[in-house]
Amino acid sequence: KPSGFKFLSELNRVCRGQAIIVTPNAVIHHQPEFLVSDSHHSRWTVEDFENQGFKVYGFGLRLPPPTRPWHVPLYMACQYIFTPLTYFLPDLGGFLIAIKKYPSHA
Repeated sequence: KPSGFKFLSELNRVCRGQAIIVTPNAVIHHQPEFLVSDSHHSRWTVEDFENQGFKVYGFGLRLPPPTRPWHVPLYMACQYIFTPLTYFLPDLGGFLIAIKKYPSHA
């Protein structure tokens, strides 16, 4: 997580326009073998991003990752169904979308 804060500091220094960061809203160290994606080792919270000046939205629903291949469709359905709620209540979201607008320089 300290590296993440260094990244945000550098983003503040160089970014113009808008920055969008998407990250899981849960600690996921190991994912099942049938899920091919990166594991995340730090939990970023709504407050972490808000304290850095980001506006935060949620999507999906914070659930443990599926443990069996047949769980995936139900998991994905929950992500879709609950997004209208978690958009406004990002603490409940499975994922966070952090957006920050920066001044544009000509």
